[in-house]
Amino acid sequence: MEYDLVKEIPENINVKINFFFTLKNPSPNFTATITFKWVNAEGVDDSYTGIFVIKNNKIISRSGPSKIITFLGVSGGIGGRQTQYGYYNANDGIFQWVPSITEGGREAFNVDFERTSFVENVLYGHDLYDYALKADIPSIPDDLVNNETLTTTLNDYATKEELSNIPTIPTDLINNETLTNTLNDYVLKADIPTDYIKTNGNNNINGTLTITSSFPSNQDYHHIAHIIAPILTDGQLVSLQIGKERNTEKAIIFSYKEPGEGHLTLYNKADSIIFNSSSVKLCQPTTINGNLTVNGTITGTQSNTTITHYSPIEQSVSSINDFIIGGPIYMSGKVYKQTNEGWQPSTINDTTDCICSVKSKGKWNEYVGICVGIDEDNYSIIFATHGDYMVKVNDTSLYSVGDEIFIDDDNVLKILSGNTAITSKIQRTIIGIITAKINDKFMSVFKS
Repeated sequence: MEYDLVKEIPENINVKINFFFTLKNPSPNFTATITFKWVNAEGVDDSYTGIFVIKNNKIISRSGPSKIITFLGVSGGIGGRQTQYGYYNANDGIFQWVPSITEGGREAFNVDFERTSFVENVLYGHDLYDYALKADIPSIPDDLVNNETLTTTLNDYATKEELSNIPTIPTDLINNETLTNTLNDYVLKADIPTDYIKTNGNNNINGTLTITSSFPSNQDYHHIAHIIAPILTDGQLVSLQIGKERNTEKAIIFSYKEPGEGHLTLYNKADSIIFNSSSVKLCQPTTINGNLTVNGTITGTQSNTTITHYSPIEQSVSSINDFIIGGPIYMSGKVYKQTNEGWQPSTINDTTDCICSVKSKGKWNEYVGICVGIDEDNYSIIFATHGDYMVKVNDTSLYSVGDEIFIDDDNVLKILSGNTAITSKIQRTIIGIITAKINDKFMSVFKS
C-alpha cells in the first residue's frame, strides 16, 4: 500500500519524534514493516526495524528488538523496545510511531524507505470488493422475442374484429360520492403519526432526546425524569449507562443498589465511587488538582501508611528497563509538574507540586528513595521515602530482623552497627529497619 510520510519533531518534548504514515486506500488487515536508519556513536551505519500486524483495524502483534540507540557526536543513549510506541488510527488511516531518541539525534534519525512497507494480508484486497468475475456475469439472450415465439404466444387470443358481442364497460363504476362514503372510516397514510414512543415494551431512539418541563412555582425541586425498578431485592442494581458503546471502558454507569447505595463506575470495571446517606467511598487512586478543604477529621483506616511519590523518568540518562522493584533511585537534577498534557518542566510559577525526575544510578547525595512501582505507559516511577515497603538485595541471609540498613556508594545495602558514627552521608542514605525477610531476595523495612 502507498503512503505519505510526515516527520514531526516536537519542541516541548526533548526525546520524542512523531512519524505519521498516512495510508492510501488502507486495508483492515495488513503488515507494517518500518525501518529507521542513522549513524551511531561509533560512526557505523545503524538501523532499527519494527513489525506490526494489523487485523480488523487493530494492532494484534508488534515485534522489534530491545536496543540502545546512540548517535555520532551525541552523548548518552536511550534503550528499550521502541515498538511499544506504535499506534494505528483506522478512522483516518494513519499509522503513528513515536520513538524515544536522545536529544541531539532526532534530525539524524530517519525512515529507510527501501526497507519500509505496508503490505495487505488479504488475497484480492479491499480495492476489488466492488468488482465481479467475468464468469459470474450472466449472458443476455439475443432473441428475446422473434416472429415465431410471438405468433405462438398470441394463438390463444382473438382480434377485436373476430368478436361479435363485446360488452360495454360502465364509465362510473366508482364516483366521487360512493368513494367518499367508502373512505369515511379511513385516514391517509400521511396522517398516521410515526414519532411516538411506546409506553410498553422496548424503544430505540436514533437521535437526540430532549425533555422540557416547566418548573412548578410552589416546589423547591422538580424531578423531570424517573427510572424506577420497584421489584429490586437486596443486592440488585438498576443503572443508567452513558457512553460511546456497551464495551469495556467505553461508557460510564450510574447505579442504585438496594438497599440505599449509589455507585459510579466505568463499563465492565470495578466501582470508582460508592456512596450512601452517611458516607462516600473513593475506590480508585484519586488526584485532586485544586484546593482541598476539610471541615471534619481526616481518619486513616490503617496506621501503617507508606509515603510514596510519583515521578517521571529522566529519559536522557535512564531507560524504564533500568529500574527494578525494591531498588534505589536517584534524583536527576531536574523537576517537573504533572499537567493534563503530561509531565512539563517546572517554572518559577510552579511554587508547589514540583517533583524531581529520577534515574537508576547516582551518588549518595542524589539518593531519594526505593522504587515500589513502575508505570510503563507513562514512563514514570513510584518511589517510597517513609513507612513500610520492600527492598531487594542479592542475599537476605546476610541480614537480620532489626538491622538498620543504608546504601553505600557501590549500591550495596550495608548494616549500621551500634558503634557506627552517624554522618550526614549515612543519615541521607538510611533505608530503614528490617522488619521481615520475605524470601532470599526481598526484605520488608520500616522508616519513620
